[in-house]
Amino acid sequence: MFKKCSLFLILLILAVANVSADDSRLERPWDFSLELNQMLHIQLDVEYFFNDSIGMKAGFGVSPLGWTCFTYNVLVVYHLNLPEEHFQLDFEAGLPIAYFDFIEGRYVDWDPMIDDPYYGFLPGACLLISYRFNEEHALGLRAGVAAMFEHNLDSGWKEPGVMPVFAIVYNF
Repeated sequence: MFKKCSLFLILLILAVANVSADDSRLERPWDFSLELNQMLHIQLDVEYFFNDSIGMKAGFGVSPLGWTCFTYNVLVVYHLNLPEEHFQLDFEAGLPIAYFDFIEGRYVDWDPMIDDPYYGFLPGACLLISYRFNEEHALGLRAGVAAMFEHNLDSGWKEPGVMPVFAIVYNF
């Protein structure tokens, strides 16, 4: 299951990279941001703009507190452009947070609560509210809700649940 999801994710990112940007964004079709998500992971996100309103965002991160666990995301973003305002609203849907740790419990045992490697994903939707300092820099808060699915390699799937999603995002 994880291999199929990974393959789908890679193919989706490659397909997005081959789509050309709209003429109004040709000078800068890519946008970068750093986020601190609810798992205390610092994540680098890259967004590709299809036009002024629609984009695709993907990111990868790790926590300085526990470097064996990694997070990633893949989102379709709709920008509600408010050019005369300092505030920006973005609607995001897809995979706002996913994580995996195949090191803890298999190669090292730093956490006695984790007995085996695991991975999880949370498909859902979010709203990103940002304050723009200028055309390029903004500081925002992502908040939303997602369905949580987690699999431990030795004990199987956990019962699915609903999880709030939040992150602090800085666009540069």
